[in-house]
Amino acid sequence: MTVLKHALAGLSLLMMAATGANAADLVPGGAQVMGCDVTLSGQIGPGDADRFAAYKQSDAASDHYSDNWVLCLDSPGGSYAEGIAIARDVFGSEITTAIGAGQRCESACALIFMAGNIGAGDGYTEPKRRLHPAGTLGFHAPGLSIRSGTYSEETVTQAYAVAVQSVREFLELRDTTRLTFPDSLLIEMLGTPPSQMRRVETIEDAALWKIDVFPIGIPDAPANRIVGNACHNLVSFVTGNRARDPAVQPTARLQEVSGGGTEAFIKTSNGYLAEDSAPCQMTIAQRDWVDTKSLGLIGLDEGGGLGAGTALYRSLLFPPGHRIKGLPAPRPDDLQTLVGVLTGLGGGRAAPSCLLMGDTARVVNVTEFVNMRAAADFDAEILRQVPLNETLAVLGDPVFTDLGGMRDICARLCRSGPPQNGDAQMISRCKDSHSLWYTVRDSTGQTGFISRQFLR
Repeated sequence: MTVLKHALAGLSLLMMAATGANAADLVPGGAQVMGCDVTLSGQIGPGDADRFAAYKQSDAASDHYSDNWVLCLDSPGGSYAEGIAIARDVFGSEITTAIGAGQRCESACALIFMAGNIGAGDGYTEPKRRLHPAGTLGFHAPGLSIRSGTYSEETVTQAYAVAVQSVREFLELRDTTRLTFPDSLLIEMLGTPPSQMRRVETIEDAALWKIDVFPIGIPDAPANRIVGNACHNLVSFVTGNRARDPAVQPTARLQEVSGGGTEAFIKTSNGYLAEDSAPCQMTIAQRDWVDTKSLGLIGLDEGGGLGAGTALYRSLLFPPGHRIKGLPAPRPDDLQTLVGVLTGLGGGRAAPSCLLMGDTARVVNVTEFVNMRAAADFDAEILRQVPLNETLAVLGDPVFTDLGGMRDICARLCRSGPPQNGDAQMISRCKDSHSLWYTVRDSTGQTGFISRQFLR
């Protein structure tokens, strides 16, 4: 019993499965694409909150300090108490948090990540935390680090009190600092045992919990679908509630559209929130926004003025169920392309097409890999697993299948020449139903079949 009592005296509460007393490392710089001023890595241990506070005042921090400091995180977790203390410091200092490609931030580290914010004037702050699509963010309930054994009722009661106190400390942090940590995430976190991990995996997760997925490209979809996605995700962002029917693909009815070049204004005719009473509106413009890396602003028109809203992040433009790890990479012409698609004034890429236009294609719309098969069928032999973004040679015309019961329709549509108005939705259905496949060859000479849905 003395072992547990000693642990209780030191509040040995961890938010990770492994134990240990290693200190985290604080190193200036980090992933350039995430804008890291400093990177915290390794297990979070005793004294790390004090070391972080001291680092902020050091010459090393001054050399890498920007107007809005960016703290990048790569840690499996560690001490819950230290994580809470660092999160409080991060929030009070208006520091942006980020997780780069190949990095993970889990358990106690995730609490620090969620403290990322930026000053918005008049004493207000806005969440500012960025997750790279190839990064990992995970949450679970705190757990006590104890040795196995038999303990008295008194000792177990003490352990329970420590666990309850840990939750109270976090709720106090959230309430006293106005930390944006939605109830839905808190419920998910506390409902996930310490031996498991609830990871942020979809666009809806990110919108619901106010996380920007960055850097990414733009969706290959028609204007009403892009705006529908953005407004649907905005409602999750604002209300903290998931979609009533996640199987329904969001589509907006556009009432007002204007702009061109790199700026656009869009307002919907259909409403959102209670009784569908609030139209949604988007402004795309390169101005002096609070978040300078956003596309602009998106909000709900509540009674003649822009009400609840947020910065327009690219991630909001994608379907709620889209996997974060399958998002496209950014391209230099993304902004002009997006405005061209939304306004219908040109400047966009080619209209949506069933067919691949070039002699190469890359793997998209998967988390890690797609299976190259011996025939155009999901029951065919798997020849190899082709990683996300790998480039393949395209060999000949597509093969049409009846996997989705649409072979004849898709063959006729895809062979009829340039897409016409109204074709975009049917083309998407052809891709989604895996009605057409391509013969492809990789760099080793291996040849096989991959569904068009996974090629771009």
